[in-house]
Amino acid sequence: MPRAVNARATVTLLAVCWCVVPPRLAGDFNPYGINSAYWNSPSVNAAYRAMGVGTARVLLDWALAEPADGGYDWSAWDTALVHCSSHGFAVSLAVCGVPAWAIRVPGRELSYAPEAFAEFVCAALNRARTLAPGIVQSFEWHEEPTHAWADGIPPLHGTEQRDPSQYFVAILTTTYRAVKQAFPEVTVVMDGIRGAFHHVDDLYQLGCGPYFDAINIHQYQPHAPGCDDPSGMHLFHFPTLLTYLRFMANRWGDDKPVWVTQYSWTTSGWGWGDIGEDRKAAYMEYVTDVSRRLGFVHRVFPELGVSSSTAGAGSAAVVYDDGNYVPGPASLSVVTTAYLRLKVCAQAYPVWTGIPEPVPLLPAASRACAVVNGGFESGAAGWSGAFSVDASTRFTGAFSARVEGDGGYVESARFAVEGGRLYEVKARVKVDAPAPSSAAVWMELFYSSAPGHLGYVMPENYYGVVDTRQYPGGWRRVCWPYFSAPGAYEAFLKFSLQGEGTFRLDDVTVRP
Repeated sequence: MPRAVNARATVTLLAVCWCVVPPRLAGDFNPYGINSAYWNSPSVNAAYRAMGVGTARVLLDWALAEPADGGYDWSAWDTALVHCSSHGFAVSLAVCGVPAWAIRVPGRELSYAPEAFAEFVCAALNRARTLAPGIVQSFEWHEEPTHAWADGIPPLHGTEQRDPSQYFVAILTTTYRAVKQAFPEVTVVMDGIRGAFHHVDDLYQLGCGPYFDAINIHQYQPHAPGCDDPSGMHLFHFPTLLTYLRFMANRWGDDKPVWVTQYSWTTSGWGWGDIGEDRKAAYMEYVTDVSRRLGFVHRVFPELGVSSSTAGAGSAAVVYDDGNYVPGPASLSVVTTAYLRLKVCAQAYPVWTGIPEPVPLLPAASRACAVVNGGFESGAAGWSGAFSVDASTRFTGAFSARVEGDGGYVESARFAVEGGRLYEVKARVKVDAPAPSSAAVWMELFYSSAPGHLGYVMPENYYGVVDTRQYPGGWRRVCWPYFSAPGAYEAFLKFSLQGEGTFRLDDVTVRP
């Protein structure tokens, strides 16, 4: 059952109709962390400490640390633990990679036995308890599992793994129980997501709310011109997206904090053009400061901490090193503008209180869109395509739309939208297929901003809407934020089937 939310008053952030609840607080806290692939340079580690860092996010590659079942190689983990301990860092263990021996279904890297993963995590935590008691304060499950892709597996390319009902639920619940039984003091943070905002709602639908202690997001702007600025008037507006994640938890009666465990910008080479060190620094400072002001973010981890680079080489790091990572003062080459700006942030706010401050968000639409017959209670009225109206299976009411076979689709009539405004698209989808890899539903929103113009958007990283039998009643709620283009005045939705199977659609809404 969902937990009761904090009894304090909800906080409505500016311009958006989503109300969020501040998390229960245990007093002031140091939120500052850092990501790094190398921990064996005393001078670099000292630079992190001077920047205000309290927590080291240490990536541990399962494939390298357990190359054979039960055969551990702790050399990298030991190095990180020893150096982090000597510099006074707490550690957040972030496990990545999957050893080949653990994969049970070829091409599906998440198909390993949950018990094997839980055993590895507990072994790593036990190793830390032996070498540096109390140093590991948190554990994070895999790096971005919602990005699974396999070129050689048509038609879905392994994206069914992105649906947490396929593998992730069993892995998360098994590992959470094992960690909490042996290491109850360790905070378990959900998997880091990048763009797949719906993943949080999926976890709650599947009953996973009690099996993680914090929500985890990797903040990267799309690598496209005009999208580099996290405060820009586009869908990837940082405070709006974090508020949306928090809202997803709140509507399930939960008040978990959010962790931003990766955020960075390269100075050049990633589709933004040459943004330079000053803009990179300004963006990272903005993300850090907004995270503090939102009130529900408890940890921030810039990515990367250190890399070998020179000015203009396009690095995302806050410290540029000579590349040798030789322990000693000579190994530290230069701190970046981003480093200096983040250091000022930490000096100004050495601890965060969790008390929210007003934060400008994207402007919400003033009213819901008039999606005609979104529940199909009037039959096929307001919809077109290759579908039928089904009275035998529906989420609510008496009817749903039924789409069968590859290429089948259902398309809404056009409805009015307000240009430059924020909406949430929601629907209920039920997918029946011979196997999770057999069929997927694709969702698109088309819009017009001038006569003869037709643009379209797809929900960010929403691959893998596949067989839904694991969801309550076999129905999955799909939901995503949509920020209409300036000048947009009408839109329509299209849901289509790829592969072998059947899907049903019900309760379609587009509202602020």
